[in-house]
Amino acid sequence: MNGYQAFTILHVGAGGAALVLGTGAIIFRRNTPKHKPLGKLYLWCMVFSITLSIPISVLNENWFLLLVGIFTLHSALTGYRSLHLKQLHIIPKVHLIDWIIEAVTGIACLSLVGFGLYALAKGNSFGLVPLSFGIIGIRLIQTNVARFRGKVQFKRYALLYHVTAMLASYAGAWTAFLANNAYKWGVPNLVAWLAPTVIITGLIVKEAKLLKKSGKLNPPDISN
Repeated sequence: MNGYQAFTILHVGAGGAALVLGTGAIIFRRNTPKHKPLGKLYLWCMVFSITLSIPISVLNENWFLLLVGIFTLHSALTGYRSLHLKQLHIIPKVHLIDWIIEAVTGIACLSLVGFGLYALAKGNSFGLVPLSFGIIGIRLIQTNVARFRGKVQFKRYALLYHVTAMLASYAGAWTAFLANNAYKWGVPNLVAWLAPTVIITGLIVKEAKLLKKSGKLNPPDISN
């Protein structure tokens, strides 16, 4: 077994574990004692799997997959870091690593948009995939930067960003699985790449509505 094969096996194994753990974390999202350990294991499996995808993408010269990996990793890290940034409405100050994450992902997402537009201009409908991911990533970066600057609206904003970003990374995990296996079941490639995002976005909207019901932060809350 060479290094490439080892990377691939570990990447696939960690990705599969992330799917199982992520599903468990969602099922037990109302049960904190079970949700937290499942969520932590899910995060580290995702980080490990995506990190391994970097050398795999480079060796294959598959820059599209590299960019998608960065996009998915950004969602997972945003979900994790959100729980550590609960006082931004009082002290809008974040660590340098948070800005680095946004900057690197910004470059990746702009590249995805460019890649998608180029493919569509050439008549390749698959360009919708990188274009969609790039736009979603840029939008998430915009909201993160606004949050870093203390521009938050809802009282439970830390949990709001945690839940929405983690679900976005979960969609990425399913996308990776389907993109590599759906053809066996006759599922069109475009559907395999976009279906998880479309379906899980519904869950994201539902969870976001529940968290936003906690109310908005008004000027007195921000100043205290």
